[in-house]
Amino acid sequence: MDEIGPDFPFKATPKAAPATLKIDHDCGVKITTSPAINNPPLPADGPGNETFSNGLLISLLILVPTCTVWKLGGRFKTTVFFAVITTLPILITFCAITSATAPRTNERVKCPGLPEEDQVKYRGRNKVPMETFMRKYFDGDADFNGDVLEVLEYPSFRFTWELFRYIIVNFATDVLVHSRSQDEDQVRDHYDRGDDFHAWFLGPRMVYTSGIISDMTKEESLEQLQDNKLAIVCEKIALKPGETLLDIGCGWGTLAKFASVNYGAKVTGITLGRNQTKWGNETLRRAGVSDSQIHCMDYRDIPKAKYDKIMPRDGRACRHFQDY
Repeated sequence: MDEIGPDFPFKATPKAAPATLKIDHDCGVKITTSPAINNPPLPADGPGNETFSNGLLISLLILVPTCTVWKLGGRFKTTVFFAVITTLPILITFCAITSATAPRTNERVKCPGLPEEDQVKYRGRNKVPMETFMRKYFDGDADFNGDVLEVLEYPSFRFTWELFRYIIVNFATDVLVHSRSQDEDQVRDHYDRGDDFHAWFLGPRMVYTSGIISDMTKEESLEQLQDNKLAIVCEKIALKPGETLLDIGCGWGTLAKFASVNYGAKVTGITLGRNQTKWGNETLRRAGVSDSQIHCMDYRDIPKAKYDKIMPRDGRACRHFQDY
């Protein structure tokens, strides 16, 4: 058992199961035999982002209102009016058609895991859109009948009305309106759900983003992969003993603890998550690095001070570099 938090233990990452996928033909991409890398079933269906033509979309957004006004005999103000009222319908129609009909970018990647008959059987309208399945899965109305990776080998990512509604009502407003209260609501709604919830899939290090392989000849655990990444981060910023490090968007304080224990740095972590703040400070206390601390605050409220190194996890914080 590997203790990761103040209140509960967590099992260390188990050994990976032996590979069952036998590949005896050219899949069109490089297949590795390294024990550090798993070869999952490769996707053999679905459009790539190159098939979504931004040029065609922009042309439609310009030509449709322009041609309509030209036919009606209107002028510039009329063109602007029609551009406003036609933008959303054009965008929805274009995305819906493209996501449902666009071909694959190329045919180089073959189908190693499932027979070609499955691709024909489970395609087009026979597949449930990923957004629809995701909602039903979270609500407990649907489940996987078999291995998740194999079931999702032929996913459908076509746009749905619910997805459009989310983009217009939620996503667009989040991008256009950026306030302190909005940041707090978004961060705390996600990260304050419960540390046990996040620990189930993040593992003992309690850190997002993928790890880094240090040795291709052996299998490394999730914890080792994450430690490799943290070490590389500290090396890239040339962190030295006694230096002060400001970690903006520090999460559960994983980097703060690693840099304090292994590099002798004095770390100040910033997060809006209340649970993350409590967790991070407790792990720092247990590690015996009281010079480092996690603070629950907005990055715009960071006290004016000078730091030797700064690690921003939020691109917006880069605009405030000159303050530190």
